[in-house]
Amino acid sequence: MKKLILALVMVLGAAAQAEDIALISRYNIGNYHTATYSFRKMTADVNLTRNNWDVLFEARADFNDFFEGDTVTDDRSSIYDLGPVCKDAISKISANEVGPSRANVIEGNCYLLIVRDSDGTATVLFKVKKHVKSLMVVLSDIIVLNKTVTNRQ
Repeated sequence: MKKLILALVMVLGAAAQAEDIALISRYNIGNYHTATYSFRKMTADVNLTRNNWDVLFEARADFNDFFEGDTVTDDRSSIYDLGPVCKDAISKISANEVGPSRANVIEGNCYLLIVRDSDGTATVLFKVKKHVKSLMVVLSDIIVLNKTVTNRQ
């Protein structure tokens, strides 16, 4: 756990930052591709991701909206709700153990996503800037701490 904390602190200054990302529920006005995103490819383009997503926004009126990190069959990804202060909660996370694959969406909270599957890995911090229940979520303050992408065809 200490190695992950040290690694996160070391790379925070040099990590890749992304623009805000809006995910739209596939059950209302969107579809599966509007509800998913690849931080490894930094896109929602299915042609570039080959339908291998890092996060899925599940949102419907009959359940609590949540993020799903385990999106493909060989996935061992984890997502952690860190609460409203991102950096203070990182010390609770171990990169070596597989944690929860889902986290409820809460506006203002930070999340740590650890992506692990045969297409590569990524460690991503983001914050929920805006959340409209059962409809959409806007991710902000996105920092991709590290990523590896395999070149499988």
